[in-house]
Amino acid sequence: MPNLDPLTPKLLEPHNEKEPEVEYYQIPHESIDDIEEAVPKNDAGQTPSWAQPNGGRSHRLWVLAPWFLAAMCGKATRKQSKVTSTTYMNGIRGLACIIVYSFHVVSYYYQAFANPWGAAPAELNYGISQLPFVRIVLAGKAMVCLFFVLSGFVLAYSPLRTISARLSNSSSNTRSSDDLIGKLCSSMVRRGIRLFMPLIVLASITCIVTWYYPIFPPGTWRDNNQTFWGHIMGYISLTLPVMDPYLWSVYAPTSFNHCWTLGVEYRGSMIIFMLCVAVADLGKRCRKLVIAVSALWALHFGHWEVFCFMAGMFLAELRFNPLSEDFAFLTSNRRSWQPAPIEDLGLESSVRDRRHQLFKTAFFSGLLVFAIFVMGWPQGGHQGVEPYNTLVGLVPILYQGNNDATVCFWGSVGGFLLLVACENLPWVQWLLSTPPMIYLGDISFSFYLLHWLIYLAPGVEILKLFGDFGWSTDASFYTMYVIVFAMIVVVADYYWRLVDEPSVALGRILFNKVKAQKNEE
Repeated sequence: MPNLDPLTPKLLEPHNEKEPEVEYYQIPHESIDDIEEAVPKNDAGQTPSWAQPNGGRSHRLWVLAPWFLAAMCGKATRKQSKVTSTTYMNGIRGLACIIVYSFHVVSYYYQAFANPWGAAPAELNYGISQLPFVRIVLAGKAMVCLFFVLSGFVLAYSPLRTISARLSNSSSNTRSSDDLIGKLCSSMVRRGIRLFMPLIVLASITCIVTWYYPIFPPGTWRDNNQTFWGHIMGYISLTLPVMDPYLWSVYAPTSFNHCWTLGVEYRGSMIIFMLCVAVADLGKRCRKLVIAVSALWALHFGHWEVFCFMAGMFLAELRFNPLSEDFAFLTSNRRSWQPAPIEDLGLESSVRDRRHQLFKTAFFSGLLVFAIFVMGWPQGGHQGVEPYNTLVGLVPILYQGNNDATVCFWGSVGGFLLLVACENLPWVQWLLSTPPMIYLGDISFSFYLLHWLIYLAPGVEILKLFGDFGWSTDASFYTMYVIVFAMIVVVADYYWRLVDEPSVALGRILFNKVKAQKNEE
């Protein structure tokens, strides 16, 4: 059982203890496509012992097996990372990937779930998955918003820590400034490699699959007697716009449509890095104010994705400069007027702390429930069903134009509130920091990239096969869902180790090759 001590909430209380830098490099705690340090290094730049092969030939053969299988058999050549205060974000990422997979699979075969429970016609809209709160298990678009919030948090975490340390210790300003510039330079150079190398590999695999399996949606891959070389050139033209940082409109490449998020992720990353530079010399309160106003400004003008990144950055800032510090004078003034006898101080403090903790747990548990509710906003619109019909009045006019915009609004706000709640609920953090959740977070980027291809190729054929056997539609679908999920986990495990982690390592190697050396003029 993980120790709860490292998971103590830090949002509303000062976070003064210094955690070793290497702990955060050991944990791939970025968003779905943000694993910056999946292959960790120690201070000497070497791979830690836990990530190195050990044992003889039998142990090396276990490397060929999926990691989770080798781990269950005690033959794994690497161990999971140490649990820290940010490990739970791995669990959030893992669960969110499963929800995205469920959303895409269910929406492909069953459209009615987009309607709220109780909408007309009644025979189609009384499914369990349509109930409030339960809807979160199919809230794929809201999970994308949550991914962006997590990205903003993790991308800004290290630079903001450096900024806070720099401003609190005037004697090390020069060194901290150089450290900040170095971190931002490294992140900006490596970011594109880290995001787009796995995409290029996926596009190459999909190109081959669609050539030999031309009925892959939309099913027009062999039209007009196209040659294989022409097919390859077509895929190049499909892939390149995803890597266009100046394209602000959403571009969903055919046959790997879900990868539209990578282009948004890259642009959002650059915004976070630039905002870190903008607030580097600001005071604590002013820094929080600038980040918060920038986020709300983006949301006001319809850039919900930018709001998500900045909202995550705001939460990262609260790790080092909590709101309680800004309002501490209210508490101190009130207590100064109500002195207590010395012999009662210990007892009163204990009771007060216990009441404060109970209130805090109740409040943030309620906030978590509300976030789950709004993130499950029906994609088919409120359709006059309560309480959605009432809550839609709280949605800005700009986001009421279509259902997708409304879903993105509530997904963005709900994703931010959900992370706020998780930051202050140790029991939630503990659940999300268990080994299965950490593992799902480790393979989440690969899982996300591959799920579209696997459920639309072998998944479709498996469903047809069960239908040919005379199985019912429901039995065929649920069996296919489980089989495809298992296939994605296994394939994502290999993709994680063979493509994802080497992409991270490649970015690090290339940056070390091109960065200026100290003795370079």
